[in-house]
Amino acid sequence: MNRIICFASVLVFGAFLSACSLGADTSGPISTRAHIWDTSSGFSLTREYITGDISKIELLNKRKNFLGVKTVCVLLGEDSAKANDELPTPVDSLTNYLVNSYKGLFKFSLSCYHSSGRLSSSQLIQLKTAFHQFNLGSSLLVNLEKPT
Repeated sequence: MNRIICFASVLVFGAFLSACSLGADTSGPISTRAHIWDTSSGFSLTREYITGDISKIELLNKRKNFLGVKTVCVLLGEDSAKANDELPTPVDSLTNYLVNSYKGLFKFSLSCYHSSGRLSSSQLIQLKTAFHQFNLGSSLLVNLEKPT
């Protein structure tokens, strides 16, 4: 019985170590690693989706189309959650920017969805703050991809 428990423990520990090694590639120049992550994660498409979602939310809010706002908030939440699944990046600071922005965007989308759809000033600030963090991450990625 002790052998079975010991064997099972070794298997679980091995699986844990394998899981720890998954994630961003840590070999090669940073510009290459950043570029590989960018293309393999589909970040360019993510950037388009999130930017488009936010533009639509702002436009629909100005037009007082609150049902439309709530609908696009759901899309923003889904896009943020999917993007978060592509982390980590090969650079901790980039991962931190994106994690914070995705959390902020997802939190905003929930508060938006559970509201009337009419965005309050605090919700708009929350959206702008998360989007600013996302843009900082996007800019950092562009700079990281430049060969040194």
